[in-house]
Amino acid sequence: MAFSGWGDEALEFYEGLAADNSKTYWTRQKSVYEDKVLRPMTELLDELGPEFGESKIFRPYRDIRFSKDKTPYKTHLGAMLGGGYIQLSAEGLAAGDGMYGMASDQVGRYREAVAGDRTGGPGCSATRASSPGGNGRPRRGWRPRRPGTASPGSCGRPGRCATG
Repeated sequence: MAFSGWGDEALEFYEGLAADNSKTYWTRQKSVYEDKVLRPMTELLDELGPEFGESKIFRPYRDIRFSKDKTPYKTHLGAMLGGGYIQLSAEGLAAGDGMYGMASDQVGRYREAVAGDRTGGPGCSATRASSPGGNGRPRRGWRPRRPGTASPGSCGRPGRCATG
């Protein structure tokens, strides 16, 4: 079946779970979770899989063994798709993609691509996201090829810069 989105019931399910994170609520609402939350996520991943790659839906149960917070269920549904992440919660839909722990030669190529005339957006900077240790400072000796690309998050476009 083709993905047709999540209805209000999915968001209401997570609003209810946030208010009553108990086995009683989960058992009573499990059919809503399976039909209105999990099934659409599965359909979305099946539809996007050929283009983006392998997917995995995370389990809804929290590992509470060593946690002070003993609520048993996650208040969101998360999934990996290729190298990206998709999450649905009472707050809505979130998506992200990126790379963690680049090798030093990859960091250099990434910075040059962002600062380059053909591949990076105007004023975008990758210095914070790709600097070793994530400290927001470019590596010593690195100079952008275009003015305005050296300060982290300088483009002012939320979600478009590596830091914004």
